[in-house]
Amino acid sequence: MAVSFVFLEVSNMEVPISREIPLDNALLLLTKQNQIAEQEHSQMTFTYALYTEDQEIYQSTVELPQADFSLFLTIIAEINEQPFEDEQQKEELLQWFYTVFGEKIKKKKEAKEKKVKQPKEKKPMKISTGAKKVALFVVVITGLIAFGAGTFYYATSRKEIVPTLEDYLQREEYTMAAEKYPNEITTIENELFMLVRTKDKSFLKALKEYNKQFPTIQGEFDLAMFDYDYTTAAKIYGKNIDLLKKDSDRSTLAGYSYLKIDDLKSAKEILSETNNAELEKFVLLYEQLTKIIQEKNKEIKELQKKPSENKETIEKAINELYDAKEKLNQF
Repeated sequence: MAVSFVFLEVSNMEVPISREIPLDNALLLLTKQNQIAEQEHSQMTFTYALYTEDQEIYQSTVELPQADFSLFLTIIAEINEQPFEDEQQKEELLQWFYTVFGEKIKKKKEAKEKKVKQPKEKKPMKISTGAKKVALFVVVITGLIAFGAGTFYYATSRKEIVPTLEDYLQREEYTMAAEKYPNEITTIENELFMLVRTKDKSFLKALKEYNKQFPTIQGEFDLAMFDYDYTTAAKIYGKNIDLLKKDSDRSTLAGYSYLKIDDLKSAKEILSETNNAELEKFVLLYEQLTKIIQEKNKEIKELQKKPSENKETIEKAINELYDAKEKLNQF
């Protein structure tokens, strides 16, 4: 069920007005606005509405900042405070919000009585004397054959076949591979790095476990990037430039991490050394978006000198500013 969020009226907030936003994006935006309000010790107010299929479902007004702000919990608290003639209607509305926000209502399950099955009486198996003799003969012969086969196997296979590094990697036994091939620890880590980056994020767990036992500088950098900890990734790269700049993939990621922490100068330095096409695209996009953001901030500031005359223009500029910021956050 697609639910959209609309800011109807705002005070002291830079958000798109009268425009439908996916609920998930709105929640992220509200979290940021609440953080800004806390940091700047400012008060924000907004009136919003929730829509589904162009139909308004809910409308309310909220003040920020709030400690541990949660729109979901705010709505649930408001509903619980309101009197309902029909409790069933209230429960259905609450259930709807739990579903929309991806929360689960815990329901008590009734314990069912289990029927205890009575064990059946087992009848003793009868074995004839003739059958016993045949069985004894078979056991003796089988034992002799097994002994002979075992002796032959022991004599012919005393040399153990040692798996190759490739064998371990194919079986996804990465820590075992490192134990058997300690000189290939970095090679194995690189294998996991490429698997996570190009094939399947499920290998991230294996990469984390591997780096606990066999830590490397590359591994520390990789985990920081995969955990979206761009500040740490940039620091690791800065301390180990000579080692990591030789790697095209990691130098590109390092440049990207610098852009994510608004260090354009460092990203350009990597670009000048590597001439990486992928990093060049990131740098150009970053420059374009930051330029738009600066221009829109300046435009809004100028327009707000005459807010009543420029109301529609201000709303348009704020929406464009929001779009640019979203693209910058998501690139």
